[in-house]
Amino acid sequence: GEGLKVEVLPGRVNSAEVAGDIAQQSPGAGAEAAEGDTIELTVSKGPRMLDVPDVTGRDVDEARTTLEEAGFEVKVDRPFLSFSNTIASQSAEGGEQAPEGSTITIRTKAF
Repeated sequence: GEGLKVEVLPGRVNSAEVAGDIAQQSPGAGAEAAEGDTIELTVSKGPRMLDVPDVTGRDVDEARTTLEEAGFEVKVDRPFLSFSNTIASQSAEGGEQAPEGSTITIRTKAF
């Protein structure tokens, strides 16, 4: 029997997987593969780095939408008894780069 052949494809892709890990395989895990088939592996170069928009001073809803549209997850942190909807700070500063899909925490003003 020949078994399966494995081929690592040239070129790397951005993915949520750590750089150097396998980002994709074809056929996918659990798929039927016949003897002698070649499994193609694509190596990750890590997540795409995206520019973080500056949302300080903005309304919570607007800030959340802006960050989500830029490719991030959003967590809102409200100080105890805060009724403010204005963003005081964010966990990654505007103009910095952060991995696509990572979580940016936005914090409202205390008053």
